[in-house]
Amino acid sequence: MYRIAVGCDHAGFALKQRLADMLRDLGH
Repeated sequence: MYRIAVGCDHAGFALKQRLADMLRDLGH
């Protein structure tokens, strides 16, 4: 259970990072 929760949280963090990078590229 705990491992799955951490995995999902990590995936969400990576997704947020990618989204932030995309927004930064659009901002330029």
